[in-house]
Amino acid sequence: MPADQLSSVLNRRYGLSPRRAKEISEYLRMSIDETDVFCTLVAAEHGRSKAERSEAATKIGASAKAPNAHWLSLEQFRVVADWYHFAILELGELAGVKLSAKMVAKRLDLEPHVASEALARLKTLGLLATDEGGNLKATTEQTFAPAGVADRSKRMFLGGLAAKGLAAIEEQEPSRREYASDVLAFDRTNLPKLREILMKFRHDVAELGLKSNHKDGVYCMNVQFFELTQAD
Repeated sequence: MPADQLSSVLNRRYGLSPRRAKEISEYLRMSIDETDVFCTLVAAEHGRSKAERSEAATKIGASAKAPNAHWLSLEQFRVVADWYHFAILELGELAGVKLSAKMVAKRLDLEPHVASEALARLKTLGLLATDEGGNLKATTEQTFAPAGVADRSKRMFLGGLAAKGLAAIEEQEPSRREYASDVLAFDRTNLPKLREILMKFRHDVAELGLKSNHKDGVYCMNVQFFELTQAD
């Protein structure tokens, strides 16, 4: 980068594009996590749209509130994009539970070989490790998928959880679940503010779960807000 351009960036007269931020992180040999943090900071400061800046700022706030948290890179997430990988990480937090392929298969209704391969992937990525007592445990309190991406793996992950949600309508008693829907006319320019509200709500629910003294079930919360009308 030319010296005058770098000076303009440092003096906030000139912004960085996502591509340039990625190039800088590669030149500085940042780790995957460092690259993610740096690019998110750049997006919060120099994102082209208000929505992009708002989403990046929200992600930064989430990281600050959850110091023992890990944001997956897109490459890492693609390896564990099936819904049950995240369920396994939470399953290990239940009282009296010892993670094993047999137990995971039974509790999550998976084929034994699927459960075994999922455990192996999580261990390879360092998301699961054996503790001092010899039990498999998640290495961080919270693991997050990369935010703001429209990759096929993200669609597969969200679609898989949505399918589990539809099945729960038929299979679970109302006392074990909570479903509600609202249909309303909305101003599209308020979407960035809506994202902030929903992100805070999700953080509050996650914090309630983290503070639970006796965890006896793994739950999923799907928050959806999408347009029913066709584009103008």
